[in-house]
Amino acid sequence: MRALSFTSLVVAGAVVVGAGCPSQVPNPGKGKPGDDVVAEPPRLFVDPPFGLGYDCVTIGCDVERRLVVENRGGGTIKLALVRLGVSTSTDFSLRRGDGAPLPFDDESAAVVDADHPLELFVRYAPSDGVDDEGEVLIDWYDGKLAF
Repeated sequence: MRALSFTSLVVAGAVVVGAGCPSQVPNPGKGKPGDDVVAEPPRLFVDPPFGLGYDCVTIGCDVERRLVVENRGGGTIKLALVRLGVSTSTDFSLRRGDGAPLPFDDESAAVVDADHPLELFVRYAPSDGVDDEGEVLIDWYDGKLAF
């Protein structure tokens, strides 16, 4: 299963958070042999949960806000794509907290498990007096599934 999640970058934004489907895994010693049990699925959470807000930022100045992408379920999440949405104002920029490049395909996917969240930073540097909006696009899937 692949899912897309969006985080708004407006004064009063909202986040749509995805959730993975359970994966069948071999029985770890419960029930009778041959039975399958459902493992806890990976669950993607973005903190802060209601998007990022940028109050009054003076033209020529900039403000950077932190987003943390977490797996609050089981297994591993792979982030195949993390980028700003195409309709996002050019006054926003996005980077990873660890300095690595943003993932752009399955080959460069970032791994997020319970012990390793991904920090993202969104910088807003207004260039005019117009209200700006945007979104962070996250394409993710259960890392145990082959694609």
